[in-house]
Amino acid sequence: MRKLFYLLILCMILVTGCAQAQGSASSDSADEFFAGIKKTGGMELEHAKEFEVSYYGDDISLIDINDTGRYLLLNEGTVVPEGVPEDVTVIKKPLRHTYVAASSVMDLYRELGVLNNVEMTSTKYEDWSIEEVREALDAEDMFYVGKYGTPDFEFVLDCGCDLAIESTMIYHKPQTKEKLESLGIPVMVEHSSYEEDPLGRLEWIKLYGLLNDKLPEAEAFFEGEEKKLSKIRTYDGEKKKTAFFALTPQGAVNVKKEDDYVVKMIELANGEYVPKGDTQTIQMESFLAGAGDADILIYNATIYDEPEDLRTLISMNAGLKDLKAVRDGNVWCTKDDVFQRTTAVCDMTAELGEVISGNAQDDMRYFYRLK
Repeated sequence: MRKLFYLLILCMILVTGCAQAQGSASSDSADEFFAGIKKTGGMELEHAKEFEVSYYGDDISLIDINDTGRYLLLNEGTVVPEGVPEDVTVIKKPLRHTYVAASSVMDLYRELGVLNNVEMTSTKYEDWSIEEVREALDAEDMFYVGKYGTPDFEFVLDCGCDLAIESTMIYHKPQTKEKLESLGIPVMVEHSSYEEDPLGRLEWIKLYGLLNDKLPEAEAFFEGEEKKLSKIRTYDGEKKKTAFFALTPQGAVNVKKEDDYVVKMIELANGEYVPKGDTQTIQMESFLAGAGDADILIYNATIYDEPEDLRTLISMNAGLKDLKAVRDGNVWCTKDDVFQRTTAVCDMTAELGEVISGNAQDDMRYFYRLK
């Protein structure tokens, strides 16, 4: 019976989708469409560069996410304007049955107090470090629906999914995005990890505040964090060379590009990031050459399992033992929840400052020394 219902709904969606496609505007008439819904303002963004929001009156917003798409957000009860351009995805509020496949977004929902609007996730219970998410999964207020590339489409549809938020990983599984869209589910691909400024990444909370009618709360939180970062002590003296890396199962090294927000955090904490480059994966020989005289090594445990201790790390590649930071015992590791704790960027930067200055304590929240 459930499958019959699913097939009937799918047929209705496909028929409706065809009708909407016929009435959609071509790219040639896009300017005419936006001229017809006069722009009245835009979201004030101080650091974020990867998205912008334009307001058209009180009930319509146009979200433009760099390299991913445009989204027409309608307040509850607002009629879809005629002639919406073909490349614009319509999203209708209220959003009470959201599917979040971009795990870094969940902490923003938690901070805004709207986790109850998230009904589905593509991250398993045991892979969550956010306690509130685990509690929601335990209470079956939120459900794991399968990996991002192979979600249970029937379950997602049965939940009445009104928005799917994906990371750019979805482009590795384009058929999944197309399937969700064919079911009438708007898919938003978020781009916050591409921000060069850590405050730019954090400022995405304003976008999720807009989606969930919590924009004032989002703006207040961001303003407070911005002030917090400005008060982080400035360390005098020479900058210390700092490497941030992870070892891949294939024996290569995952590093950060020079324009990555983590590099900016290190610089804010009085570090000089090494090795410099514009690629994310390099060979071990290149890493050893670029980070050989680094004062500090920080192992990124958010990608692969964290090593138990310094000896375990060296056993992963014997070449590491010759690095200056290893000889000096100045090797650190992130805790595995760093990537999911999107709202903690300022606190993490403060801890980085302690690590780089040599004043770090044993009970830090996000980093610890490998002994």
